[in-house]
Amino acid sequence: MKKRISNIELLRIIAMFMIVASHLACHGVQHCNDSINAYKIWQAGSTFNKIFVSFLTPGGMIGVACFFMITGYFNIEKNSFSLKKVVLQGSFYGLFSVLLLVVAKIMKYNFEDIDFSVLFSTAVKSIFVPITNGNVWWFLTAYVYLMLLTPFLNRVAQKLNKKGYLFFILFVWLVVYSLDGTLFGLYWSVQRGVLFYLIGGYIKINIDVKRFKAKSKEKIILTLVAVLSWVVDFAAMFVTDGKRYIVNNKPGNIMDTISVVFGNGFILAIPVVICSISIFVLFLSFEFENKFVNNIAKTTFGVYLIHDSVFARSFIWHGILKVDTVLYKSGLFPVYAMCSIVAVFIICSFVDMIRLKFIETHMINVVDNIIHHFTTL
Repeated sequence: MKKRISNIELLRIIAMFMIVASHLACHGVQHCNDSINAYKIWQAGSTFNKIFVSFLTPGGMIGVACFFMITGYFNIEKNSFSLKKVVLQGSFYGLFSVLLLVVAKIMKYNFEDIDFSVLFSTAVKSIFVPITNGNVWWFLTAYVYLMLLTPFLNRVAQKLNKKGYLFFILFVWLVVYSLDGTLFGLYWSVQRGVLFYLIGGYIKINIDVKRFKAKSKEKIILTLVAVLSWVVDFAAMFVTDGKRYIVNNKPGNIMDTISVVFGNGFILAIPVVICSISIFVLFLSFEFENKFVNNIAKTTFGVYLIHDSVFARSFIWHGILKVDTVLYKSGLFPVYAMCSIVAVFIICSFVDMIRLKFIETHMINVVDNIIHHFTTL
C-alpha cells in the first residue's frame, strides 16, 4: 500500500471543495449558461450574489487541474498502472446514480430541466457504459483515457531534457489546450488532462520543491500569485457571463459571440493555468502527516461521482437545496451557499466511506477471481 502524503491529500480535499462550489454556481444558478431559463435565473439575484457566483466558478477548472497535476506528479516515472479501482468505482456509482433517480421520482421530483429522452439515455449509459461515455461523468472518461495515454507520455517525458520537456508543455498549453479549448474541441477534456499531467510530471522531475519548504517568502509569493490569478479569472468570468447569457438565451450580435469565445480562451489559457500551478507548488512546499486528512482524501473521487451525476446535480441543487429558486434570491445567499457546499461534501464523503469499508474489497475480489479464471491454465 502506497504511503499517502498529507499535504497532497489536503490539496485533494480543497480541490474537491472548489469543484463542489463551482457546481453549485454553474449547475445551481447558471445552468451552465445554456438552458432556456438561465438568463432569467441569473437576473433574479442581486449584483452581490452574481459576483459571488462568478467568484465560485473558477474553482471547478482549477480543482480539476490540481487533480490532473497530482496524477502526473505521482505517475510520470512509473512504467505500469492499474485502472481497476477507478473502473469499479465508476461502475458502482453508475448504478448508484440510477438508484438516486428512482428515489427522486418517488419523492415526486420531476427533473424539469432534463428532457425525458436525455433522462432515459443517461440512465442506460450510467448502468452499462459509465466509464467511457463522457455524458455521464466527463472527468471519469477523461481520466481513464489519460491513464491509457500515460505509457506514451511517460516515455516522451523521460527522454526529453529539461528544455525539451518545457517546450513540449508550451506546445500542449498554447495549441492543444488553449486553442482547442477556445474552439470547444471534441476531445478537449482529455487534452486538458494531458496538459496538467505533464505539468505535474515536470514539477516532479525538474523542480526541487524542497527549497520552498523552509522559505516563507516563496510561499507568500505563490499565495499572492494564486489569489491574483483567481481574481483575474473571476473578473473575466463575471464580464463574460453576461455576454454568454445573451448569446445563448437572447438575440445577440457577432461581437457578443466573439467576446464570449475570446473571453473563454483567455480564462483557459492564462489565469487557470497560473493559479493551478501556484496552488500545487504551494501545497508541495508544506510537509506534514495527518491520518484524518488522509482518510477523508480517499473519498474525494467518490464525492465527485456521487454529487455530479446528471441526476444528482439536478436533484441536489434544484430539488433539495432549491439554489436557483430560493437561495440565490436571498440576501444571505453566500452563507447558504457555503453551508450547502460543506453539507454536500460531508454527506457524499460519508457515503463513499461506507463503500470503501463494506463494498470495494468484495468488488475487487470478484474481479480478481474472474481475471484469474481467464488468465491461468
